[in-house]
Amino acid sequence: ALAASYTRLEMTNSSIEMPSLHANILIKRWNKIGSQANLYALTGVGYDLGQTNSHWTKHLRAYTGLQFDYETQRIYTALITRAFPQINSIQNLPFSGRYRFGIAPYIANYDELQIWFVGQVEYMSDMEQQPLFTPMLRFFYRTVLWETGVSLNGVYWFQMMAHF
Repeated sequence: ALAASYTRLEMTNSSIEMPSLHANILIKRWNKIGSQANLYALTGVGYDLGQTNSHWTKHLRAYTGLQFDYETQRIYTALITRAFPQINSIQNLPFSGRYRFGIAPYIANYDELQIWFVGQVEYMSDMEQQPLFTPMLRFFYRTVLWETGVSLNGVYWFQMMAHF
């Protein structure tokens, strides 16, 4: 899948604000009766518009990572790692690790609204408040997914994905 995203990371002495283009490449899929598991590679490039010690530091960054997820019609779990190395330097290597667990209160058909209650724990390098715990709601309708929540530290979360 091809994707465009905007990543914003506020770290202790710097920030990353990066629009990027990337691909999520399916490495392996395990289909079972009533469940599915996937392993994805994430790769791409973005332009960092962030700051270091109050100075703008515009440069290219890679967008890299791995994602493993497992789901049934009632349970969802995922482990995601991402790193954003500078293209011309490995000195500054921001990274994150995220684990999610979700439960669906009911089983819905493809053409019905699906709702999930999800808890997310995330660690991000160079962040003062670690880890972030974010309760959220996850919605599916046909080929559109959107998630929203607020961490216990007051950090907002929104993600939307549409498959064409």
